[in-house]
Amino acid sequence: MQAAAAAAAVELPPALFTNASSLEQLVLKSNPGLTGRIPATLSDLRSLRVLSLSQNGFRGEIPPELGRLAALQQLDLSYNNLTGEENPIGTAVPAAVVGSLRRLQVVGMSGLDGPIPASLAALPRLGRLNLSQNRLAGEIALPAEFVARLGRRLDVRGNDELCVDRGRYGGAQASYLGAPPCAAAGGGSGAAVGGTSSSPVESSAGAAATAGRGFRVYGIAGMFGGMVYHLLMLSLVFHFMIRCFNKFVKRPWFCNVYKFFI
Repeated sequence: MQAAAAAAAVELPPALFTNASSLEQLVLKSNPGLTGRIPATLSDLRSLRVLSLSQNGFRGEIPPELGRLAALQQLDLSYNNLTGEENPIGTAVPAAVVGSLRRLQVVGMSGLDGPIPASLAALPRLGRLNLSQNRLAGEIALPAEFVARLGRRLDVRGNDELCVDRGRYGGAQASYLGAPPCAAAGGGSGAAVGGTSSSPVESSAGAAATAGRGFRVYGIAGMFGGMVYHLLMLSLVFHFMIRCFNKFVKRPWFCNVYKFFI
């Protein structure tokens, strides 16, 4: 069985597209035996509007020459074997291919890794973007206006390493993106996940308020202690004056009054 499958595998010959400049649609779908690399000579099809190579066995990187297809409106390379570090979506796809195709209306790709580049939102006519079932990772950084415009025609499901900032998108948008909230910086239980932690400013304000209350308590206690101290000092002075006066003036009635109070 494996030998038969290997014998049935074919590759697209690069010379097949060199003399077909008037071709407008190329649809080669659902051919698992169609393997090899996507021919760079597809860029010679300058009139091509639809290129669908989905559900095949293509492997390797997406040829950057596809960025020359200025008339292209639909590009579907999903469900192939475009895997590996040689083909991160953040470099090969938007910069050299998708970013140059200003007429694109439909884009579908799979078997890719890396972050979703925000430059995809710069395609003015893009109405459907399918990046589901990839190994994309990181925070979804597409503009909120772009996400709102595409709605459910933006499909990023099946990317377990993607996350979404709930503050960037509304509740409905964040829900149909289907990605969990991003963890807060520093690895703790941040506000983006649990909403229970306070900011450093709030913590500082709370500490300052607590310290202020403490200072007020200590201030009242200090005032009370000072009053007691002064009363004690005054009583000692008064006691000393009375004793001196009783000794030198000799007024018994005054001594009796003093003994009554003391």
